[in-house]
Amino acid sequence: MEPDCTALLAIVAVPAWEGPEGVERAWDVCLGPVVEALAAGPGSAALMIGGRLIEEWAKRRPEAVKQLRALLDAGRLELVATAMHRPVLSAVPERDAAAQIAAHTTLLKRILGVRPEGAWIPHGVWDPTLPRMLGKAGLLWTTLDRRWLARVGAPEAPILSVEREGRALDVLPSEPLGVAGSGLRVVHLDEASARAAVAFLPRVSCLPSALLDGGRARAYLPAGGSEGIWECHLLADPGADALHKRMLTVSRLVRRLDRTIGDGRYADDGPDPHVFQQARRYLFRAQATEAYAPTSFGPVHGAHRDRAWRDLLRAERIVHRALSLPECDSVRVDLDCDGNAEARLWSGSWSVTLAPGRGGRIVELSQRDVALNVLSGAEPAAFHERWGDTGAAATWDLVTIEPGGDGSIRGVMCADSAVNGVPVRMTKHVLLPARGPMEVRIDIDNRGMEGVRGMLSTELYATLGGPRLEGEEEASLSVEVAGGKVPLDEIIELPAIEQISIIGWRARIELEPRPAARLAIEPLEQGAARVVLSWPVELWGRERERREVAVNVREEPHG
Repeated sequence: MEPDCTALLAIVAVPAWEGPEGVERAWDVCLGPVVEALAAGPGSAALMIGGRLIEEWAKRRPEAVKQLRALLDAGRLELVATAMHRPVLSAVPERDAAAQIAAHTTLLKRILGVRPEGAWIPHGVWDPTLPRMLGKAGLLWTTLDRRWLARVGAPEAPILSVEREGRALDVLPSEPLGVAGSGLRVVHLDEASARAAVAFLPRVSCLPSALLDGGRARAYLPAGGSEGIWECHLLADPGADALHKRMLTVSRLVRRLDRTIGDGRYADDGPDPHVFQQARRYLFRAQATEAYAPTSFGPVHGAHRDRAWRDLLRAERIVHRALSLPECDSVRVDLDCDGNAEARLWSGSWSVTLAPGRGGRIVELSQRDVALNVLSGAEPAAFHERWGDTGAAATWDLVTIEPGGDGSIRGVMCADSAVNGVPVRMTKHVLLPARGPMEVRIDIDNRGMEGVRGMLSTELYATLGGPRLEGEEEASLSVEVAGGKVPLDEIIELPAIEQISIIGWRARIELEPRPAARLAIEPLEQGAARVVLSWPVELWGRERERREVAVNVREEPHG
């Protein structure tokens, strides 16, 4: 390495679900100016191009691909690999992380004719398994922020050599563009930083691979990044945690399909390998960090989380059909590893997760035909019951799961509570039909001899709208009740309703309480709404009453 050698690594990427306008803008105002400056003047650069962009530019911007190839042939440009849709590698199964890295390196080789030797770790989140994983992919070096390396006690050296199971990986300490001195500078390209990168190019004297000629210091690095342990934010974001745990279950399903094909059980009437590729493509997109990101990573767009849920539901549906799995089934498992088992039930049209340990609420409510989870927002909760101001029932238990002979399935939970000192039992039936609306029935039993009078409420956090991706029309929530449609821009309260529709972006949820219920609906951030249905309850000793809500989710034509 020459004294005072300076290299530049430019990162350009968009979310996995970015529309055409965002893809075009990434070239026109982000990377395009840097490439033109390289072609016209001095300097060189390494480049990490996100998988979504390189795929789309190969189809839409052949002249861009030609410019990149010319700079590669001239030795002015160096490609750097990453995971296809840039998930945090420690947060997804290792087999998926390795496959995403392989997919990206293969894509670069096919489109630009070069197989990279360096890797960019998505979002700078290190994991001790990465030397082995990246080594198996043929990648020899990566870069990490010098400030984080200093914080975790890594040696001060131009190159760090880290290993896992005997596989070594070189780590180049890097700093942001504005830091003075030599070494590797990293810039994430947007309109402003692209101008700064163009101005910096005359200072660049080598490619990052040239920095690998110096001396090395061995190091072992702890898991984490500049924000600490990335997964810890899942504890503070129930919506991200629910999506993450569901992603892990779908990953295991996709792996099962892969093994079925790979183990030779593929026959003329067996799973199609092309179906596996489609399921895995949906899964990989659903692992993109934008859908899980904490606020410190930037705004969490409801659109990204909604897209990730849609992709997971599509991948699951593909695997179920390819493996001829039952349309109606259930599984009991501790999805979030909190010591309390949840119950997942699904039928031909519905998929729900019951959480007895969290107040008997439903934490996933998905309509499989339209690939939509109504509970995709920050607070995944539906049908969480309360008695007036006395609070929720203390303990819910899963009683039974009963498949029906008509393709339906029913889950039953119960809880004991007290209203004004009188013992009351609630039994909740969640019925998923093969087709048509699902139903939630709540039986209220007065277990004492004295009368009970109170107000029973159940709440649901529905997410159907939110910020759209670039180039898409904004769509706010509206409410349709009693034959009228009004925008949901403030709290709406009605004394008695028999049907309400909440209409969002391309979908609506319809609720039919029986008997008529008092309604309160409150707009929340990211296109969500808190819906509370309430009924007066009056029971004499040993009496029983029932409250019901029919739920349907339908696609809503948009634009």
